[in-house]
Amino acid sequence: MAQGLEHLFSQAHWGVLVLAIVGSLAVLAKAADWLVDEAVALSERSGIPKTVIGATIVSLGTTTPEAAVSVFAAVQGSPGLALGNAVGSIVCDTGLILGLACVLAPPRLDRRICNRQGWIQLAAGAALVAGCVPWSDPSRAFTVGGRLPQAVGIVLLLALIAYLWLSIRWAREQKSADAVQELKDLLKTM
Repeated sequence: MAQGLEHLFSQAHWGVLVLAIVGSLAVLAKAADWLVDEAVALSERSGIPKTVIGATIVSLGTTTPEAAVSVFAAVQGSPGLALGNAVGSIVCDTGLILGLACVLAPPRLDRRICNRQGWIQLAAGAALVAGCVPWSDPSRAFTVGGRLPQAVGIVLLLALIAYLWLSIRWAREQKSADAVQELKDLLKTM
């Protein structure tokens, strides 16, 4: 089927290609709207802050295509493409998307949550780099480095699961603390 689509698009007029791109972007934009709307609704129903929902559920949903590309590249024998796609998408998501969002409409964010998320992202990047170092002979890190062993991948997946669990737990603890503070404030006014 992929070869049929490739043949179809290679023979198409440039106007058809432009329409296909515009149509694909329109579908993508609508799907992104649905994802954001449902993430906000989930946040409101569960009481989990929108920042936590964005850093867990939404990020997993938007990262799935990139993960699929990386997995297919690794399976087809292109581990460099797989790793480059994974790291590049994180840099692009953090720099481009967050940067544009801040330029267009600076979001109000809880400083504590931003600090925690930033440190977690920095630690994940450091763990990725540390996992690629050939620890049997670290002096060869810049000549034969860049190999990510399967065991490190498993550890990183387990760390992701732990992060998701902790994020939800932290959000629930914060919700409880906020409720206690509201009750104290209410009692003070009586």
